[in-house]
Amino acid sequence: MSSPDPKKKRPDELQDMILDLNFVPSWAKEEPGIVEHAPKRPDRGGRRSRDDRGRQGRGGQGRGDSRGRGRGGPGGKRDGAGGGADSRGGDGRRGGSRSGASGGRGRASEPRPSRIPVRVDFIPVKDRLSKVVKLVRQSGRAFLLEEIAQRFMDDPRFFQVKFTVNDHGEGKSFQLYQCKTSGMLFTDRSACEKHALAACLDVHFTREDREIDPPSGHFTSVARCRRTGEILGPPNHHSYAAASERLRNTQFANLSPEAFKKQIENVQDEALVEAWKKQLSVQAFFTEKDGETAISQKEAEAIIRAGPLESEVLEIRKGISSGLVALNGQDARLLRLTRDVLEREKVNPKSILLALRPAFKHMHLYLFKAGGKNFVTGVTPQTLDDQNVVEEIREVLAHLSDHPGSNRKQLLDVLRPGKDVKSEESRSLLTSLRWLVEKGHVIEFFDGSIAVPR
Repeated sequence: MSSPDPKKKRPDELQDMILDLNFVPSWAKEEPGIVEHAPKRPDRGGRRSRDDRGRQGRGGQGRGDSRGRGRGGPGGKRDGAGGGADSRGGDGRRGGSRSGASGGRGRASEPRPSRIPVRVDFIPVKDRLSKVVKLVRQSGRAFLLEEIAQRFMDDPRFFQVKFTVNDHGEGKSFQLYQCKTSGMLFTDRSACEKHALAACLDVHFTREDREIDPPSGHFTSVARCRRTGEILGPPNHHSYAAASERLRNTQFANLSPEAFKKQIENVQDEALVEAWKKQLSVQAFFTEKDGETAISQKEAEAIIRAGPLESEVLEIRKGISSGLVALNGQDARLLRLTRDVLEREKVNPKSILLALRPAFKHMHLYLFKAGGKNFVTGVTPQTLDDQNVVEEIREVLAHLSDHPGSNRKQLLDVLRPGKDVKSEESRSLLTSLRWLVEKGHVIEFFDGSIAVPR
């Protein structure tokens, strides 16, 4: 972004907020400079060339919800088409990513989880949204709405994921289940109960690890995860099944049982056997938060099953999870669907755009369309009759009307040629420009270009 002095950065507090939010593209984080190519003035017929898009200053075209509603972003679809996607987009037939967000060359050939009648949408996190609104207001500039939406989608801390079961077809008999404590969703009730059981243990009990006698017997090999290196123990030991299930649920929830088995290897190594024995020589004991007696994990789980577990699993048709919880989900079908839709949203953020528009309006920001792009600003653009203003302001308005897209340096070079930016003449002109920007009589865009609203 440019400013009156190319060597001067914006206020530290505002700059820190931008960097913290990753709000602007990487080029905008560099030292501000001159806009190399000022946008051309559109013809009176309203047609604009490709070079004009995104930087033209036709600001006063009314709120973007009137003219802009039917023309979304680069996808060219109407906003009313819906902001998210159901699982039909997640099987690779309608633009879904075949390998998922987690990548991995070896995963492309793995069987995909079955499709489910669930729609996935993304919505902004409220506290981050408030910071963005504060930034837009403080800057006094107009930002690309789609760019803001993409910045939200770049970090799962900044968005939430909404799951909605379709009301038609097989969706009529489909159900989702959500753990009240963690917010994680499942398509299977028993899987949700297992997850909720572990979540409740952390809430209602205090865990203490104690040393016990190591496993007895003669063992020559142990199973080990090829990818994480975790030792699961000898396949013939009673602890193996539970260790294997825990690893799959926490690390490989998106893999089928057959694919998960390929991740496990049997290793004959005496050192690994001893490491596994040492690992099992520590046992967890649990004490209720308001109690004193330590009990085994099995006993603690029995108490949870008889009490809070029943109300911990919610049977729903619509639920919201944080981005981090959703992208670390333990339900393979929901996880795959979420990742597939996320990949498409990063390219064309339809659903979060649908959420941002009404949110920005509710928070008294102004939306408008210019050059085929949607912008948001904290200042309402409004025209000014240049017949009733001082000469300096009339001079600025006349130049920007004839040269829309000029930046501050270009404005000074033309209207105050040869004058230093710190001179009294230049400072007076910039003060008039600042007043015009604050009142909405001219629009200053995120890249430093300036134009008069029409």
